Amino acid sequence: MPTVVQLLAGKALTVRAAADAFLGSLGNPNTARNYGIAVGKTADRLGEDRPLAAVAPDEVGEALEVLWGTSAANTWNARRGTVLSWTGWCGFAAVIGRRTGARGQDGKGPCGGGDRCAKMGHMTWNGDDYQARFDRMAAEGEDVHGEAVFVRAFEPASVLDAGCGTGRVAVELARHGIDVTGVDADASMLDTARRRAAEIRWHRRDLVGLDLGPAFDVVVMAGNVPLFTPPGTEADLVAGAARHVRPGGHLVAGFSLDRGYGLDDYDAHCRAAGLVPEARYATWSREPYAGGPYAVSVHRRP
Repeated sequence: MPTVVQLLAGKALTVRAAADAFLGSLGNPNTARNYGIAVGKTADRLGEDRPLAAVAPDEVGEALEVLWGTSAANTWNARRGTVLSWTGWCGFAAVIGRRTGARGQDGKGPCGGGDRCAKMGHMTWNGDDYQARFDRMAAEGEDVHGEAVFVRAFEPASVLDAGCGTGRVAVELARHGIDVTGVDADASMLDTARRRAAEIRWHRRDLVGLDLGPAFDVVVMAGNVPLFTPPGTEADLVAGAARHVRPGGHLVAGFSLDRGYGLDDYDAHCRAAGLVPEARYATWSREPYAGGPYAVSVHRRP
């Protein structure tokens, strides 16, 4: 389902004026420079001299697709978050759909499945098409295993990939000798995952209230999972994932922070599920988190 940002109107007349005003409001020169890449290129693609009011809501998403639709997932997510921050500030109702064949940070993450998916208007995914995209990226030399590298640093014997998609993270972890279980709500994604690695345990389940039985050293939600569940069910989704974290184990989740579910709520839901915060990063490469539109959070069960 596309993200819709409802905003106040009238802060800027043209696309360029909106971009310049937003970047000028940031205060921190480093932040302005970092945001300037995404905002500047998007403004150029939309037409800098156009009246902002003349830009159709879905044109922003189309511009991002043209500019970064084939980029690595981390790049897409960062650019998307920055542009949503810009449109949110300047008073423009931007509609930015998810990248074709991708869900969240790496295109994974269940919306909850079944009726819950239908009520949220989420599409049905083609697992083979989705996986083919990442295969092409890998063939071109892009690193598509950042999340798996992050998880491997904990030296786990067992991992639950919650929102496993076609198994990109799970299969890579299994390749390194880790006992992996994958769970997702999408049948097509799981069909592809099973063809790729029949030896891995794959489950089609709703993460809200999930109860598979066993506990794991690490439970990873690598792709905007809390954002795919209906508002009001986030606590149950976190509890379902946390239920599978063994004592001393970790829950790792990366998601965007600009869509109504932030770190305060997530930390509170983890705390209610018996987990304590351990670390937070801006990316899966462990860059320090100092604010921004995306975070990777690590919580531990004492």
